[in-house]
Amino acid sequence: MRRPIRHAVARGLRLAPIAPRRACVNVVGLVAPRIAARLASVLDVPRSPWPSSLGRLPLRRDTVAVWGYLRSEIGLGTAARGALEALRLTGRPTAGLDVPLPGRANVDYPVDAPCFRAGTNVAFVNPPEILTAESFFPHRALRDTRRVANWAWELSHLPRAWLPAAAFFDEVWVGSNFVAQAVAASTARKVEILPNVVRERKLTARATARAASLGLPEEAFVFLCALDFASYPARKNPAGAIRAFVDAFPATDPDGPWLIVKSHGAATTDVVAARIMEACSGHPRVRAIHAVLSTQEMALLQDACDCIVSLHRSEGFGLNIAECMLAGKAAIATGYSGNMDFMDAANSYPVGYKLVDVRDGEYPHHQGQVWAEPDHEEAVQLMRHVASRREEARSRGEAARATILARFTSAVVARDWERLLG
Repeated sequence: MRRPIRHAVARGLRLAPIAPRRACVNVVGLVAPRIAARLASVLDVPRSPWPSSLGRLPLRRDTVAVWGYLRSEIGLGTAARGALEALRLTGRPTAGLDVPLPGRANVDYPVDAPCFRAGTNVAFVNPPEILTAESFFPHRALRDTRRVANWAWELSHLPRAWLPAAAFFDEVWVGSNFVAQAVAASTARKVEILPNVVRERKLTARATARAASLGLPEEAFVFLCALDFASYPARKNPAGAIRAFVDAFPATDPDGPWLIVKSHGAATTDVVAARIMEACSGHPRVRAIHAVLSTQEMALLQDACDCIVSLHRSEGFGLNIAECMLAGKAAIATGYSGNMDFMDAANSYPVGYKLVDVRDGEYPHHQGQVWAEPDHEEAVQLMRHVASRREEARSRGEAARATILARFTSAVVARDWERLLG
């Protein structure tokens, strides 16, 4: 091909979105790293953050490396940090390697520099990023090692577009039975469950928070609904929680319960977020907090509430629910998906539901997917029930805490690591 033609083709390819350009470079890198490096330059793909010498570093068979968004607040980043802390309790040699996430590096967390290759590599990175990220995935550094993917997903079927990523790995680990079923039905790879670590948010300066921070009556019963708008409002369904609260408790009762709606994100869902914030303003005892809170601020908010409410349509795990249960709070939540690994009628208040189709625009890869539509009337009755029976709610919260302590602490998950690593 003559040079002018090559240049014209290269210019044309550079007009393509960055994701397929990265994917092309990554695929070539599987068999020809040097050609991939040249191709990355031609296609104007940013260089990998990992040194080119990574594949030549010494191999330590006994070491386990956790790769993930260790410096990001997103769910997979939280899961990776929890898993790494549990892994360290096993006493095995470990490494924590941060996969850069532009614009989301907002957690101060110590990470390791790649100075050797680990015998086992566990990647807390979902397939879209595996195929397109500026990362280690296609690199020869992983050759001759045990390669494990840890994926998070919130619906009952794995997207078809995700399936090619399985070729990079020997097995897939997930955080709940719900996700395990979705993955196992879609890939021949071995699927195992590594439970998510639920970390207790320690209060360094315990406060009643109701009067001090939120301005709530000291004796008020407080419900909490928490979400990240980037996790798709249709799935999290805060509108359902607000509607159930409004129907359960008259606005004219000054001594009635309160609902706190804690949110952040909304960068791509401003219209939906505005509608939900407007719904919050329609009741005098619904308080909206739209902000990124520190660990201590979130701990105070959870401490201030009496009951977490999640009328979600689907959850891969349900970390907000689990954290509040660990704090000894009552939980009212849709009795469907990942949260049913730790919720039952003895330790919480599962809400009935019916399965409905996921509609276009509500969630990615919606075709052929279903999720739960929680029973509105049942949610209304449960909110009234919990608010009027505080002792029962506290007792249920104690049972909830016992469940999380027995199954989802770092020490318990360390034993799961031992089981999986063999």
